[in-house]
Amino acid sequence: MKKPEDCPSPPRRAKNERKTQGSEELLLLERMLRRLPDREPPPDLVGRILESLAPKRISAWRRLYLWLHTPHTLSISPMKLIPAAAVVAALVVAVGTVIAPRQPALRGAKQETVKRVPVVFTLESPGAHTVSLIGSFNEWSPAGFEMRPTAEGRLWMLKIQLPEGRYRYAFLVDGRLVVADPRSPFVESDGFGNRNSIILVGGDDEREV
Repeated sequence: MKKPEDCPSPPRRAKNERKTQGSEELLLLERMLRRLPDREPPPDLVGRILESLAPKRISAWRRLYLWLHTPHTLSISPMKLIPAAAVVAALVVAVGTVIAPRQPALRGAKQETVKRVPVVFTLESPGAHTVSLIGSFNEWSPAGFEMRPTAEGRLWMLKIQLPEGRYRYAFLVDGRLVVADPRSPFVESDGFGNRNSIILVGGDDEREV
């Protein structure tokens, strides 16, 4: 008759059963592997395995993000700043040379002064209190271009010097009314409901309009 201590306890019995079951599964797996046909591995198998193990390249945005969020130590040496300053100065000079307009080279005598022609502007406006001359030659500003009436008070006159060229002009009567020159044969609209007269300045003789 067996003693109680000779009988295995339930935990030990369950452990032995698991070992037996595991051994049977291993034997079954071994038999299945032996039945498989022998095949040569693909020639690129090693390369594909190594490629799958190679570290992936981080994108440029990810590298920039990591660099910005990583503390850096900045050290500046005065000797290293000298070459950088020289490069910046050279770039500034080069850009200024490209952007700046080039003046045509003059040979011989000095550059001639701008030729001006005397022009007399007249307007017959007997009932006006003030008359000023405005135009493209004074940026349409009446300041300094006030006309003077004659002794009779019917004719207003102003004499100025203008460079040769084409100009638009009109008369500002009493500071509010824009009047084109009735004696000028050339008139164009200013796009705002008013008319401007045209004058062509040239030659040596004094002109009266």
